Amino acid sequence: MMKVGQMTSWNSEKILDPGPLTEAFGSIDADARKTLELFLTSTRPLLGALQMKLLTGDLSGAAAAAHSAKGAANVTGAFRLGSLCAEICTLLRQGDGERAQALAIGLPDAFAEVQEAIRRL
Repeated sequence: MMKVGQMTSWNSEKILDPGPLTEAFGSIDADARKTLELFLTSTRPLLGALQMKLLTGDLSGAAAAAHSAKGAANVTGAFRLGSLCAEICTLLRQGDGERAQALAIGLPDAFAEVQEAIRRL
């Protein structure tokens, strides 16, 4: 696991890499598109829960939500969002809610970028 001083630059990652889905489905076919839609509908509430838990000081709950969102993003190739969630999760597990909250400000934009990239597929 990375340390705070070793944070990656999440915004240098690809917004959406179709590689993981083409490996799983052979192409971006109807099933891959259903998976992407499921990703969007299931990840949006996770990110909302993450932000709410940050606001209420529930660092453990926020870390769990960040971890889940990271996994979903990485499986679908949304690596920028996944990296941002990973950094937030790391900070939360280290007890640094303030820095995690500062990074979480970027979640809505990162999610919107993925959503737009999926629409362009």
